[in-house]
Amino acid sequence: MRITSKMVFYLSLTDQERYKNTDVRYSANGVPHWTMSENKIMTPRIAKLLNDKNNPLIPELKFMKGTLNVQNGCSYRVPTRYHGMQAYSFSRKGYSYWKPAYDMPEQDFRHFSNQEEYEDIYMTNSFLRAFEADNLDTFISRVSWYNPRTSAARELLRLGAPKGKLIKISKYDEEFMIDYDNGIYTYEDINNLRDSYNRRDCKEYNHPPGTIYRIEEKDYIVDDNWRLTIPEGVICTPARVEIIRPSS
Repeated sequence: MRITSKMVFYLSLTDQERYKNTDVRYSANGVPHWTMSENKIMTPRIAKLLNDKNNPLIPELKFMKGTLNVQNGCSYRVPTRYHGMQAYSFSRKGYSYWKPAYDMPEQDFRHFSNQEEYEDIYMTNSFLRAFEADNLDTFISRVSWYNPRTSAARELLRLGAPKGKLIKISKYDEEFMIDYDNGIYTYEDINNLRDSYNRRDCKEYNHPPGTIYRIEEKDYIVDDNWRLTIPEGVICTPARVEIIRPSS
């Protein structure tokens, strides 16, 4: 089978060690990619691994009661973008792999699916690799770094994340929220935004006394000292704030 440019999947150093039986070569810019054997024999073990995507004993990776539970050393069924569920495993060090390739790294599984499905499987794994990050900020930036065509918000919404509520990934300490415009804000970000409104001199923004800051259908009015008072607990993200100047 001829390897086309669309069938090139990049490997980290850890991937190269894990897939030590593959033929890892380097492109001109020094980035490694893989090619694999021509073995197409379907065995009972291969059939079982390929069917793990339908195994109800493997939990689905999805938000439950506002928390996404991701544990090292565990396997999950994960929705791909276009081809339904696939099974993935996280090593004890937190590295993610498509489960069939994790359990049989010497096997070329490319021959047991069409090219589009195979690419979709590995694009999903590129998102899962972001969970190797040791903090939430790094995780968010890595999602787009591994795949510039997506974002952390878009991928987490596919896993059932609710919008507009504080949620959590079990691996990280911080709670965060995906807002209505897909912006991601940590609990600290939310508090800092509210504090910034309360500290601002509205004169600098040409928002005279009587200007209304409408947030979630409730009005907060600039007082005669050109100041706002927004109470604790009010979420002041840009997607929620409407500013109405007084009529002249």
